[in-house]
Amino acid sequence: MPVFPNLVPPSSITIQSVVDYCRAVDPACNPILPAGGYNGEPAITWANDVLQKILFQGMNWRWNTSYIPLFLTNCLQQDYISNITDIGWYTNSYIIDINNSTNTNNLAPKPIRGLEVNRAMGVTPFANFPTQTCFILNSVANFGTWTPNTAYPCPYGVAAAPATPICQIVDANSNMLFLDTAPMGLNTSSPGYPNNNSTPPVAPNSPYGITGSVAPVLPPNSPPGTQILDGTVTWTVANPNGYAARFNPLPGLGGLCWLVWTEYQRKAPKWTSLQNTISPIPDDYAFLFRQGFLAKCLQAAGSKNAQAAYQQWEEQIDQSLKASTREISEYGLIPDNSMSENSGSMTCFPAGPSSPFASNFQYF
Repeated sequence: MPVFPNLVPPSSITIQSVVDYCRAVDPACNPILPAGGYNGEPAITWANDVLQKILFQGMNWRWNTSYIPLFLTNCLQQDYISNITDIGWYTNSYIIDINNSTNTNNLAPKPIRGLEVNRAMGVTPFANFPTQTCFILNSVANFGTWTPNTAYPCPYGVAAAPATPICQIVDANSNMLFLDTAPMGLNTSSPGYPNNNSTPPVAPNSPYGITGSVAPVLPPNSPPGTQILDGTVTWTVANPNGYAARFNPLPGLGGLCWLVWTEYQRKAPKWTSLQNTISPIPDDYAFLFRQGFLAKCLQAAGSKNAQAAYQQWEEQIDQSLKASTREISEYGLIPDNSMSENSGSMTCFPAGPSSPFASNFQYF
């Protein structure tokens, strides 16, 4: 369970040290590289190009893995905006039956379902438990409409997901506002809804409540993370350049509330100074960055060694990718439902090992 969802692995190597290395190993680099200080071009641009190429590979680098802070689903809400801005692509995603009480006294783990991560998905009216996910821009997500004195009941700590309006709106100044459930700090150890007469768990730092009589409005371009109290509801400003999670099917009304746990590969950050370290590339992969940077320099200098340097870099990338696949990525195919010719009766369940005949257009 992630504790520090966006922790970037540290590096002790700066871009300047790589520049110094290239100047030392091949004199052809000297005329085109800065001798020192903060006059960083063209070295900074080349460094960003090398980083982007390394992270562009179709490999889930462990050192480039991050997590979306865990959040709750709401019934009949497909899209969930956020302040995450560095998603390159999803690698794994899971939903946790957060209200399940099987973890009481360590009787059993909470049920967890794997989600299929997709490149893109359209909108859907079908509701069941989610089986697929992707990420989209916040700006193209579906938003709700604010109404006064409206209840936004918390779906944690109850037997079934309550009827909740879409928990994201746009205020009069075009700020995107959402109910941020990540600060609730829920995880697989959180108490579930009791199956006896004991007191249901209390949701800490809950943003849910009842709206006031006047619509919430913040100044234009309010900073992401800014909060505003609306009656007893707490709205949080989302980054307009952030990403939203999208699910298919919609979480069902009166069904389960899910805690979403998603892993992703970060897209390349933008370096702006020679004093920047080469994070997220860790020190034990620094050789890959140094060789790529050297190849870039020699190409720009028109050196006769450029082609050999670039070929060596490509070989190192290939070797690094192969080294990263030494372990088997084991994912079991365990159907959640028994196979049935009439599996298409689950109108929202995508075709898969347990439902080979499923279709959103089949009814039995």
